[in-house]
Amino acid sequence: MTTQALVTVALPFPSDRVDHVDAALRTLDDPDHAAIRTALDKTGIVHFISLSVVPDTAPGRADLVLELCADAGPEEALTAVCRVLQPGLGDALEAAGFYCIEESIMDCLLRHSLRLGTGWGATPGLGFTGAPGMSVWRILNEKHIADMIATMPVLHARERASVKLNQVRQHLWRENEKWAFAAEPTRFLMPEQRPRTPWTVAQSVGIALARLAWPLLPVPLLLWTWLGFLVALVLSAAGIIGGLGAAIWYLRRLEAHDGVDDDKPDSRTSAQLDHGAAGSQHLLAAVAAMKPGRFRLMLVRFAFVTIQADVARIFRPGFLRGIGVIHVARWALIPGTDKLLFWAHFSGSWESYIEDFIEKVPDGPTAVWSNTIGFPRTRFLIRGGANDGDRFRRWIRRRQYVVAFSYSAYPELTMNRIRRNAAIRQGIAAARTEADAEAWLSCFGSKPRSDTVLDKPQIPTLVLGALKRLRYATCLILRLPDAPADARAWLADIAPTITFGEAKKEPAAAIAFTSHGLLKLGMAQGDLATFPTAFQNGMMASARALGDTGESDPAEWIWGARPDGVDAILILYDCCEQRLEGRVKGVRSSFKEFDLKPCDYIMVEKQMQPLPPDNNPVVEPFGFVDGVSQPILRDSPRAGSPHNADHVVEPGEFVLGYRDNRGYLSLTPTVQAKHDPHAKLPAMAPPQTSVPPAFPGGGSDNRRDFGCNGTFLVVRQLQQDTYAFHDYCAKQAEQLWNDNSWPFDGWKRDDLPKLLEAKMVGRWHDGRSLVRHGHALTPNRPASPDNHFRFERDDPQGLACPFGAHIRRSNPRDSLDVDPALQLRLSNRHRILRVGRQYEKNQKDPLPGLMFMCLNADIERQFEFLQQSWIMGGDFRTLVNEPDPVVGNPSPDRVFTIPTHQGPVKLKGLPNFVRVLGGGYFFMPGRQALRYLTTGIE
Repeated sequence: MTTQALVTVALPFPSDRVDHVDAALRTLDDPDHAAIRTALDKTGIVHFISLSVVPDTAPGRADLVLELCADAGPEEALTAVCRVLQPGLGDALEAAGFYCIEESIMDCLLRHSLRLGTGWGATPGLGFTGAPGMSVWRILNEKHIADMIATMPVLHARERASVKLNQVRQHLWRENEKWAFAAEPTRFLMPEQRPRTPWTVAQSVGIALARLAWPLLPVPLLLWTWLGFLVALVLSAAGIIGGLGAAIWYLRRLEAHDGVDDDKPDSRTSAQLDHGAAGSQHLLAAVAAMKPGRFRLMLVRFAFVTIQADVARIFRPGFLRGIGVIHVARWALIPGTDKLLFWAHFSGSWESYIEDFIEKVPDGPTAVWSNTIGFPRTRFLIRGGANDGDRFRRWIRRRQYVVAFSYSAYPELTMNRIRRNAAIRQGIAAARTEADAEAWLSCFGSKPRSDTVLDKPQIPTLVLGALKRLRYATCLILRLPDAPADARAWLADIAPTITFGEAKKEPAAAIAFTSHGLLKLGMAQGDLATFPTAFQNGMMASARALGDTGESDPAEWIWGARPDGVDAILILYDCCEQRLEGRVKGVRSSFKEFDLKPCDYIMVEKQMQPLPPDNNPVVEPFGFVDGVSQPILRDSPRAGSPHNADHVVEPGEFVLGYRDNRGYLSLTPTVQAKHDPHAKLPAMAPPQTSVPPAFPGGGSDNRRDFGCNGTFLVVRQLQQDTYAFHDYCAKQAEQLWNDNSWPFDGWKRDDLPKLLEAKMVGRWHDGRSLVRHGHALTPNRPASPDNHFRFERDDPQGLACPFGAHIRRSNPRDSLDVDPALQLRLSNRHRILRVGRQYEKNQKDPLPGLMFMCLNADIERQFEFLQQSWIMGGDFRTLVNEPDPVVGNPSPDRVFTIPTHQGPVKLKGLPNFVRVLGGGYFFMPGRQALRYLTTGIE
């Protein structure tokens, strides 16, 4: 087992030199220093390193901070790093006032390195590694072995797992990869050490108290000497109980007066932070100020000791309860300051990482960060806090800072792949039985290792139903007049046609605005800043993370490629086609009334394809029944059916101003009361937490609720190449049949293309699920669409519905966590309400397409999370480089794995079936907010 050193260095320097030091550090990423990363690779011992400047750690002070994880002792690790980073690091030290010659840089770093620990003699801090005992050499070479095996045809042969394993072993031996046959301890593949119960938690707390209470031992010993055994025992017990009671009383008193920072993150700063695409590695660096007093310092030490005891005694090695995406993480309190720093190198998206903490282990971060200023309100140190997910995410964003230089020895590897590669190597070295071989084969994708009532008249009609009875629709992407008075006058003319409340037979309409559109309507910049950062920055800012590359790159979009190019979207619905045409003409003429040319303001006009009559199933362009699985608002008639229980969500997941699945009120945008003098908007509800005046904007008595009963609308125009989709599946089926490698017995040759299409989507074309109807049925047998199933319970091996299938990614249900109930809750935190429709083809758009539209209360947590982590995530479940087979962008090595009893069938060379032509983030206001936009802004 390799010993890993977590080295942390903090060098204080005058704060007026911050810019110079930061500039020196950033030269390490200049093209002239491109060899630095190669040199760090050659050390062979450095896992991760980052260098950054933390300003304002104390009055007149800043700190140059280095954090390092390496396979060596601190001195050896720093020596290797100093040798490589000397040019830029030396300049940074000189800029900070440390005039070191080359030989003394390491001595300078050693002198300022922090001895982090949980004891009284150490600097308060805590470190964690997700790959304990794994060296850089081992991680990289196990990746090499796994990649080599994945290309071997034997994996797809119709042989027993043991035969395949033996052939792989023979190949590796011939290739002189004999090191792989030596079994090594692999701690993170071990099972959970013991259940986390109230008793085990109490034991961890007891260990923490014992470790921190040892300075008090002389007191009971003295009592023992002078007063005798019984008196000493009684007094010691009374002293401990009394001390604990006093500490709890004092803690609750502090918590009752703690302030909460509810300010929005700065959108410009947030845009500089790389929250990244799903599947890649990222670094979260944050700094928070401790609340004053030694009591808070003692509580931080207590939290660190308790977490350390849980990690050592309860959690599976390399995991924090069910969180397995962390490579390296640590907390450190900078000596001589009140600043608590946190770094985490993790794989996956930022939102996925934070949501894991919120759902799986909120008490740990709460116990630590509840002792810092502005953290969401807590109770008894661990209650509340990070459980208030929206506020926790906002709080951590505000405390993130940009790192000047960071390095990873294996940036393309996620923790899931590192564990998978280790399991592959472990099977090569240690598998003996057929069951062992089957478990080894599972690493390649064959099998897995094993206030709530809606105020409906105030809510846009589209939220309460997709308006299927109104068969005809037209979508208009608009640019508003530049003058706010003209924009509001136009909106006032259109507003009476916008519908709210439940759907009826009469015509309906929905309108939503981009952040730029709200500014054009006269909203103050300060009020716009209360909107979520993702909405402010627009879809363009997240294009890379959403997978919009190649043909879908925003540079190729028809609309939405500029953040100031689109202001609003207007969707008109009707049950009469001729009447709808008249309404669209009315919108065009509405611009003429203000001496505006409609062609300059209607950027896109898309006529939707009519829905089938009599509520018949809607079929999307690829030929599949659409809209089978949707989340169900608890305040709706369908929520009472036991068949729908898994899909019921709280109103706050889709409508602002209501409680979400975690029981908290969703955060809502606000405007200053002085901007709403006629009280068009409701006053803010009483806050969940009280915020002292020290936090600007924290009070609610001078704010109006703009977001209440509104929601966020995500729109993406998707072009679907139906010919390419059907042709690809037909050719793949023909090739498998001709190669005599078809593993699906009992199927007719002509039905095989339809089977492959269904495997990619996860349903038959008529809407039946593969989970319930995956065996011994032909795809043409008539049946009704079904949605009452779970993946882990009903198809744990993915033999019916593959792990990478579209519906399994878009809603994993119970399949991503060992606790099905927990995973259902996690999945439902990321649901979206789809309200899009297919649009008509024309000369400009000869291919069919979908105006994808979805509603969500939190764009990042819902749409962006789903798109980044599940749809475009290449490392979903046990898969490698497998984004969604239907909507994922192509790459040279992209595949789609279909598990079978004989091993995985891999479809290669998937082309681009879906292209993004435009997109944007919109806010759909409630009735009162729309009235305010037309007449109330001042």
